[in-house]
Amino acid sequence: MPQRLEGLQRLAVLVLRLLLGFVFVMHGSQKLLGAGGIAGFAGILAKSGIEPHVPLAWVVAITEFVGGICIVFGFLTRFWAYYHELLAYSGAPSPQEQGRLTAAFDVLFATQTQPGAYAFDVGPDVRDAAGNLMDQNSNGLAGEPTDAYRATFSI
Repeated sequence: MPQRLEGLQRLAVLVLRLLLGFVFVMHGSQKLLGAGGIAGFAGILAKSGIEPHVPLAWVVAITEFVGGICIVFGFLTRFWAYYHELLAYSGAPSPQEQGRLTAAFDVLFATQTQPGAYAFDVGPDVRDAAGNLMDQNSNGLAGEPTDAYRATFSI
């Protein structure tokens, strides 16, 4: 059964929602009303090799602006945050990024309501798109038998 937020937890969620919504609105308004406007942002997308750059520029700008306002007011917050994440693709890598691209993954699991310490382990057999073993514990040695990433949290 889901646990309701109480006290400072509710305040923390409110503050985070207001800040996130504010950031989205500012980024969207910059794309819509900034010096370069939609044309400038579409040019950035085109340089990155993202097509069709003009329609996508409009979709991203409107999503950030309208979605940010909705998040501030608590209207469809999960939808707008998720939709924004779908549009957060950075496009083709710049020459400086070649060879060191990263990917982000969402890991969803049931809400944890029991107090205690939790751990999330990834590894050891994690490979990139080319099939190379990856360095999960950031010690400079990829593919060790015990190579794993661990995230911990407490409730």
